[in-house]
Amino acid sequence: MYQSRFKKVAMMKEFKGVQKLLKKLGRDIDEFDSIVVKRIDENFLNSFPSCYSWDGSAGATEEWTKLYAVMDYAGDCGIKEIAIDCKGISGSNYAYSPRHEYDGETYLESLARVENIDDYSYFIRYFRRYSDWSGQESEDTRELTILKLPKKKTITEIMKEAVKRAEEEVKTEIDF
Repeated sequence: MYQSRFKKVAMMKEFKGVQKLLKKLGRDIDEFDSIVVKRIDENFLNSFPSCYSWDGSAGATEEWTKLYAVMDYAGDCGIKEIAIDCKGISGSNYAYSPRHEYDGETYLESLARVENIDDYSYFIRYFRRYSDWSGQESEDTRELTILKLPKKKTITEIMKEAVKRAEEEVKTEIDF
């Protein structure tokens, strides 16, 4: 999804953490196809960050996700990269190259390990997909998703609700 520069700059002004993250990454706003805002919910928490890597003599494809926590108080921002374990595949077209599959973990599992998680104002997911194969058009997609908390809720509350709902679903299935 292509987004106008005007909208991306407006997002950067509204969310100071985006500007700080871009500076930390050594990237320019124009390198990103889109910056969108979403609420953190159960669907997000139960999803897996993705990674994919495949190469060969004719090119390569890479896809990865990173997650950052933003502490934003009175315009002063702190950024912390959160360690995530992606779900995906890697391999090669070269002879005898092994294929690897990674089980990964959900965002919920990754966030549960972060100390003082409620100190963070919002989170930023950085997704990149790069593909360059001989005879095909190159692709280089970069997306930022600003993940906001629902009003009047902490991330810990949302995480506890997601775990509780999963436990209730299991109990219902067992009692069936």
